Amino acid sequence: MIAVVAKGLTKRYQGQAALDDVSFEIDRGEVVGLLGRNGAGKTTLANILAGLVRADSGSVVVPERIGTIGALPVGMAAQEIGLYSPLTVQQNLRYFAAVYGMRRPSSPTKRIMELAERLEFAGLLDRKVYSLSGGEQRRIHVAAALVHSPAFVLLDEPTAGVDVMTRQAVTSLVGSLADEEGTAFLYSTHYLEEVGTLRARILMLESGRLIADAASDAILARFGSPCIRFKATPALEDVPGLVLRTAEDGWTEVEANEPADAIGRVLAGAQAAGVRITDIRVEDPTLEAALFSKRLGSRGYDSRRHSHA
Repeated sequence: MIAVVAKGLTKRYQGQAALDDVSFEIDRGEVVGLLGRNGAGKTTLANILAGLVRADSGSVVVPERIGTIGALPVGMAAQEIGLYSPLTVQQNLRYFAAVYGMRRPSSPTKRIMELAERLEFAGLLDRKVYSLSGGEQRRIHVAAALVHSPAFVLLDEPTAGVDVMTRQAVTSLVGSLADEEGTAFLYSTHYLEEVGTLRARILMLESGRLIADAASDAILARFGSPCIRFKATPALEDVPGLVLRTAEDGWTEVEANEPADAIGRVLAGAQAAGVRITDIRVEDPTLEAALFSKRLGSRGYDSRRHSHA
């Protein structure tokens, strides 16, 4: 069953395209990682899907009968924490349950306790929000988007600035709800390891355009390249036929589809320049390098274009 369908979403601000003809579908029980550089259009897309911003053109369809009876089928935890600090944690969650359409006061009690256990804030329910740490508030903020058991949930940077334990609690809950309840998630993040942990399909935005829609392993296979890393004394600044870059840790790197050929070029270049190579190694392609490769940015990749006829 499809949880959400977006077709041709376009949004401009002062003539600048924040989204440019973005289309995709998300199925029930699917976790989709929304990735892209700052300013790529991730938050604009999330706000349009949540109904907070109107697209200039295009459409969003969320089937009305896939949520809790009487409640909205969509939940959202925006990037900025949105809680009422003078209220207790439990008062906040009851309030958001009512906002989302759970009208009976007793309705959210079981759900609140379930989320409190799984996000590890059971001991905080009677605490005022202003007395909580940033990480604790982030967990409550995520719980507020889930309290009405929506079928489709938008999480915009849900683990920004939190500790490792909070990140693990959030990603574990997302994966569990997708598997157990069929909840669909659009999960915007800068932490690529979370995408791997969640085994998420990837939507990649670049300057408002959707340039990738595929599983992470498919993107790695198509656009990933092994990386040659080496140290040289003094630094080797140029090798014919290769593009060198200096990594933050001081190593010199070069992407190479043919590692053996690249290593030979590096060694020959070092000998010609009178430079001594002190260490050299081949590392497997990374998802980060594949996602931000020039080949992906120029060509795009959609492995699901014909998956929903």
